[in-house]
Amino acid sequence: MLIIACCFGLYLLALSYGRSVADSSFDRLLAGSALSISEVLTVSNGEVDVDVPYAAIDMLSTAPNDRVFYSVTVDGGELVAGYDNLPNTDAGRGINVSRLPSALIAFSAEFRGEATSFVVLRRPIATPNGSQLVQIQVGQTQRAREQLARDQAMAALLPVIAIGLLALAVALITINRILQPIHRISVDIAGRAATELRPTKLNVPSEIRELVVSINEFMRRLNLSMSSLRAFVGDAAHQVRTPLAAIRAQAQASHDGSAQEMRDSLAIIERKAVSVSDLFDRMLILATMHHRAAGRFTEVFDLENLIEEAVSKYVPAGEESNCRFNRFSQSVPMEGDPVMLEQAFKNLIENAYQHGNALKTGLAIECQENGQERVILFSDQGPGIEPAVRKRLFERFKKGDLSLGAGLGLAISRQIISDNGGELELIDREGFRTTFAVRFETSSNGINL
Repeated sequence: MLIIACCFGLYLLALSYGRSVADSSFDRLLAGSALSISEVLTVSNGEVDVDVPYAAIDMLSTAPNDRVFYSVTVDGGELVAGYDNLPNTDAGRGINVSRLPSALIAFSAEFRGEATSFVVLRRPIATPNGSQLVQIQVGQTQRAREQLARDQAMAALLPVIAIGLLALAVALITINRILQPIHRISVDIAGRAATELRPTKLNVPSEIRELVVSINEFMRRLNLSMSSLRAFVGDAAHQVRTPLAAIRAQAQASHDGSAQEMRDSLAIIERKAVSVSDLFDRMLILATMHHRAAGRFTEVFDLENLIEEAVSKYVPAGEESNCRFNRFSQSVPMEGDPVMLEQAFKNLIENAYQHGNALKTGLAIECQENGQERVILFSDQGPGIEPAVRKRLFERFKKGDLSLGAGLGLAISRQIISDNGGELELIDREGFRTTFAVRFETSSNGINL
């Protein structure tokens, strides 16, 4: 539709130009005819007389389908020769007067049911009775000039159309050649199985090489994510199967045992049920973490306020909590996911109370500033972590104490902090048995990079 509209607009412009050329040509022919008639004006017996020469009319014969009209009148409108009812200049509209001699007036009007162009020449002539003003009017229908205008328009438009079609053909060929590599990529990817995420190695032009690189990088990350998911599902199935089997065995063993054995079995069943419940809680948190990381739920918040909120929610209430919290010297604006970061801080706080015996030995949460780096330390004086356990502490389902927890809390916390541009590590600190350090690198305006 756009191409048709453009072609129609070009045609109108060309037609307007053609009409201008046609009007200029035919108006000058009319003017020449009027001048030829004016040259043969005579005075006989005191009256104006004219013998219209054949040449004056013959010069208009180049338009054989047109009709020609003329009249010669003197003062008062007395007809000397020609048609006596030709329209005067007031009946028409002036057209292109500037291109004719100043003594001539050109206009167009409808005469005998057809559009007609006229030229009027007024010339004084001396008679025995004094000077008289003679008006010579010559007209011609506009069929020939309209045909000339259309011919001029087509002559101007055809090269433009030809060039346009040639340019369109070149563009289509070029687009087809550009899209061929994209089509090959589409065929290559469409023909793969759902789990086939190998990078595409097609030879493509440099213009779309970045697209192939982006697709390969996306498939690499998707492959890593799916591999991680498969490993997680396998580990989770194993971790869930073990306590459920223990619960079932204890339930069966309690049927024929004494009251004490039944109480012991119920206690074991309760611990295993709590372990399974904790595992499912952690798995839901992990799923939420992946969802929010993929959706990029980020906003600007104050890091210190977030830590303070986590402390108020998850540190046991009252003086018996035995928690010391030292804040930053000033607020720290940060861009990230505050919901998941709060969950990471919660895991570190709960880890200190469940595994570090923080209710008895105390928990110290200290916010430190080191240049552009902001560090949050979670320290306790509990039993500590054995060197052999440190190496696998942040792995999923790898627990420091096999009797407690699901082995996901620290792994989840580290992943959340990493997704928000930070680092979580276990460090040695004088005066404490266990210290987890959370580090964020900030820019000059306080927002993390």
